[in-house]
Amino acid sequence: MLILESLLGVQLSGDLMSFNPCIPMIWGSYQIEYRYRSTMYHIGVHNAGTGIKSVVVDGIVQADNTVHLVDDEGEHRVMVELGV
Repeated sequence: MLILESLLGVQLSGDLMSFNPCIPMIWGSYQIEYRYRSTMYHIGVHNAGTGIKSVVVDGIVQADNTVHLVDDEGEHRVMVELGV
């Protein structure tokens, strides 16, 4: 969990996931598989700079740049774009 939070910048608070990555620019992108109860989240992070440019969940841009985790026993795709 330490690597997930400190390096990859995934922060969990109840059913809310936010992002604050601290990764080198040489990392073009990375993926995380995260299970929330009975639901799988496939998270892709595209590194184009610092700061969160956008967070998209199942094709829908999240206005608050966070993921509201739900336990619907499904699978969800999350795309995080870095570089403000």
